[in-house]
Amino acid sequence: MLTFSYSGLYFDTITGEEVTVGDHSGTGRHYASYKKTDTCSGVATAAAKLDQLVERIVELNPAIRIDIISHSMGGLVTAYLLATSDGEHLDHIATVTTLDSPIQGTNLVDGVGLVDSVWDVSVCLSLPRSTQAHLDLLPLSSVVNVISTLRGSARAETFYSIKSELQFGAVSVGSPLPDEPVWVVKCGGNLPQIAHSCVWFDEAVLTAISGLVNQNLPVVHRLRWTSDSGDEIQVIDRGETVRLTAVFGNIQDSVVGVTIYEVDPDSPDDFVIALEMKIIDGVGSVKWVAEYQSDFFGFGGDPEYKFVILNTSSGELVVR
Repeated sequence: MLTFSYSGLYFDTITGEEVTVGDHSGTGRHYASYKKTDTCSGVATAAAKLDQLVERIVELNPAIRIDIISHSMGGLVTAYLLATSDGEHLDHIATVTTLDSPIQGTNLVDGVGLVDSVWDVSVCLSLPRSTQAHLDLLPLSSVVNVISTLRGSARAETFYSIKSELQFGAVSVGSPLPDEPVWVVKCGGNLPQIAHSCVWFDEAVLTAISGLVNQNLPVVHRLRWTSDSGDEIQVIDRGETVRLTAVFGNIQDSVVGVTIYEVDPDSPDDFVIALEMKIIDGVGSVKWVAEYQSDFFGFGGDPEYKFVILNTSSGELVVR
């Protein structure tokens, strides 16, 4: 899982330094490094940074399938990006799930004190009250108007919202695109700040997200790892050609993206290669040359080579 940074900076877990999106590795080695005040610049500024991240990830992994999960103002950032950018890299975005995001804006930003406890952008109050982020959240803002153009578009077909609903019906923060699928979660009692946060941790929400992300993924019945000659692989050496063959249960003829990682429980997963698997009569196959992925401990500390295929509804399928 990758995280988005409002500042455009990412912390490198190996070097301990901050890097820009241009040096992002496309793996968990880099995670978002930003202060909450970095959200104050507004939705359009953040959307441009998200666009750069998506473009970088696709550049590193041309076959990738991206699912975006956004909380609160993050949902507006994602929606604004989809409404304003026509970059081909955005075609890799398969689903967008927003959590309690005011896609149609909210008047809560006009409330005295209420915004302080509800929105992450409340820290912008250390700056002038009318920061761009606050203005963007208003129902008639230019940002909300732009996002409304998504309605009925092809990109809206993969857009889903999950919103909190206070048990006493006092406030409902998440306002989805009109006519889009919505899941309502009752959590947080009658306190809007709790309801706005609990959507991240509610079991029903996690189940709903899993269903959305996995709904159109291939179902894999069987995987087979062999050498290029067809012999079963038990021990994998550097330089060997590896062939992965998969039998699918819900695809007859298609092309799917496959992302291969070396998995190490003691360090972030190392990206190996992205491939396109051509499926004919339910059977697909790809091959590549095995290379050790250094975890900066040398080959002696990193002798294993594990393969993971991520593009399946049954989760990560690992062979050791």
